[in-house]
Amino acid sequence: GHNIDEMIKIFKSIKSIKGPILLHVYTNKAKRIKNFGSSDAVKYYSLSPSPSKPKSNRYTFSTVFGQSILKLAKDNKFLCITAAMKVGTGLSEFSKKYKDRHIDVAIAEQHAFTYASGISAAGGTPVIAIYSTFVQRAYDQIIHDIALQKLPAVICMDRSGLVGPDGPTHHGVFDIPFLRAIPNIIITSPKDGFELHDLLYTAIKSNKIFSIRYGKINTDYNDDYKPKLLNIGQWENLFIGTDIILLAVGSMVQNALEVYELFKRNDNINIGVINCRFVKPLDYKMLDEINSKYNFIYTIEEGNLSGGFGSSILEYFSENNYNNYIKLFGIKDEFIDHGSRQELLDLVNLSSSTIYKTIKEDYEK
Repeated sequence: GHNIDEMIKIFKSIKSIKGPILLHVYTNKAKRIKNFGSSDAVKYYSLSPSPSKPKSNRYTFSTVFGQSILKLAKDNKFLCITAAMKVGTGLSEFSKKYKDRHIDVAIAEQHAFTYASGISAAGGTPVIAIYSTFVQRAYDQIIHDIALQKLPAVICMDRSGLVGPDGPTHHGVFDIPFLRAIPNIIITSPKDGFELHDLLYTAIKSNKIFSIRYGKINTDYNDDYKPKLLNIGQWENLFIGTDIILLAVGSMVQNALEVYELFKRNDNINIGVINCRFVKPLDYKMLDEINSKYNFIYTIEEGNLSGGFGSSILEYFSENNYNNYIKLFGIKDEFIDHGSRQELLDLVNLSSSTIYKTIKEDYEK
């Protein structure tokens, strides 16, 4: 925490030194918040407005990840790696209880993945906990150091999707498109906290390159949940409908269920809803059944449409000469600004009311 004058003196003194020099500049994020009566930089890192009334749901995907990873550590051998985000990703308690199994590489995401590849090559199981938006920094390392070598690793991407007031630098909307292009990788997204625990358990047991994306949102969970092993590539059929079906990914499963209720209540129409928890590989068997049963197919994802989940459905239907009506809901080819989560969902046409209205207009034509 040096001031500018002190830094200038240090740089001037370096000129007189011969030979190589390693300069380590330490960033002290607590330097000025002492004016607010605190030196806890983490406390002020990402503040949210105080709610008018207490939240009934005390779980977020981050807290579920933290609890799940603690429980799984008892009977499974793995190491957790993060890049200066142990608090944000929910690894605080794990880092205290398993000091020899937690590595914080600081703000060096590229190194986090290369380090993970070394652990994997040596027979270990690395779990990399990171924000979706920061995975972009290590794209080359994921391809060359992990995927190309077919080295098992678990990539847990917090803050996937829209992150409200954090804005365009932190919206995690590109992870599906850029990971889909990489061979040897599994891409998943849980509909709730229970499924996140299941996917973590499945990932650690899989001995594969396994990625999990989840948002900065509340979710359902309970402390005594026992995870189950999922079949890789198998979707969950939540409701069987007639003529219309929604293929929803992760956070959008809840929105799809709300659309289901709107159709049932307002129009007396039952629509199908599928939890597409595996983005790659797809559930090809279920897609073939969908082709034969439904005329109207809608994909819903909280991510960019270009190269995303919906694109993969179009690719499969094109390869098999299926001719169903397919429409994609997601984020178009543009950066999304700041705003509350609900404001942003309305803006990008991912709110349940907007989806319901669009589908109804299509169906009534």
